[in-house]
Amino acid sequence: TGTGTPQRKVIRTFKSPVKVSSQAGPSTPTPITAFFPPVLDFNADVPIYDARGKTVDYQKDLPALAKKLPPFTDGEVPVDSFAVVGYSATTYVSGGDGKVQLSLNVLFVIVVGTP
Repeated sequence: TGTGTPQRKVIRTFKSPVKVSSQAGPSTPTPITAFFPPVLDFNADVPIYDARGKTVDYQKDLPALAKKLPPFTDGEVPVDSFAVVGYSATTYVSGGDGKVQLSLNVLFVIVVGTP
């Protein structure tokens, strides 16, 4: 350092020990976008659900969160709360420089616990 040349950081990749099956079956996860739009409108409110004191089976309940859980009505979600954030990750090519960009899109929040 001090030479004006930026240092390169080495990122190591590791092979996952998890075996992936190519056969679809009952344990194959369903993409979240099967139940929610891949992106909310820029001015849309992010739905926040209240799961405090409730049992949630994410496999069964995710398609109907609005029916299963009431909205969170305590205002802002407090700092240090435990929450599940549903999001989609999409890529797009920017118009200016043609580079691929990553967009992380919050779709909903489930408040599980508050301090």
